[in-house]
Amino acid sequence: MNRSSTSTSALRGQSRGAAVPIPRVATAPVNWNNDDLTDWRPKVPFPAILDEMVAAGYDATEYGDTFPAEAGQLRGALIERGLTLCGCFHPLDLTDDERLAAQLPRLKQILELFAAVGCADIVLALPSTPQRVALAGHVPADGSAGLSNAAWDRLGRNLTVVGRMVAEHGLRAHFHNHVGTHVETPDEVERLTLLLDLAVIDLCFDGGHYAYGGGDPAAFVARHAERIGYVHLKDVNPAVLAAARTTALALSKR
Repeated sequence: MNRSSTSTSALRGQSRGAAVPIPRVATAPVNWNNDDLTDWRPKVPFPAILDEMVAAGYDATEYGDTFPAEAGQLRGALIERGLTLCGCFHPLDLTDDERLAAQLPRLKQILELFAAVGCADIVLALPSTPQRVALAGHVPADGSAGLSNAAWDRLGRNLTVVGRMVAEHGLRAHFHNHVGTHVETPDEVERLTLLLDLAVIDLCFDGGHYAYGGGDPAAFVARHAERIGYVHLKDVNPAVLAAARTTALALSKR
């Protein structure tokens, strides 16, 4: 998978059923600093990374690990460059109540920071697991490597709980389908869509991850456009993906 990505979020403030808003296109720090590919290129420090984003033509970005955690410093750096913050990617153990409870204080800190700088969105996902990373792109179709029914129930319940928490801070939550997690395959993403309480959380649809997991992104969007509030745009080299599936390579080897 080509790791270059952008994110697109629909402009807020329009009700469902109204005219389709013009999407806003943003970038993300992962296009410069990728922790999954540590030898890809030298890391670009903050705030130089913002200057490069502006030079590339962007006026919005997701949050990165090297960005300030102090609202005034972050807000000042963004305003100085005419940038706005549009969210971040934040995994949570949504199928494990005990682990999730321990992670909520950190989520609260992030939400408070984002609210203070005028950010409207946050992107949530399940964490990857070693088993699913090894199976990424060739997950067994029989569900043997998937979540139990009880875990799906916990996921649905916690999506709503966390979505409400996000809404209480004035932001909108979006759930990201992601390879190497338990919401990767077309069947898993379909089941996930049924769990979303759209009043508080919708889908951050990642077309590259969906294709990697064996799905048709265009067909999915045609079926579920009303459930998608945020998009990550990526590309996938089909020849490389086909070869990887043939040899059953783990995600970390591709």
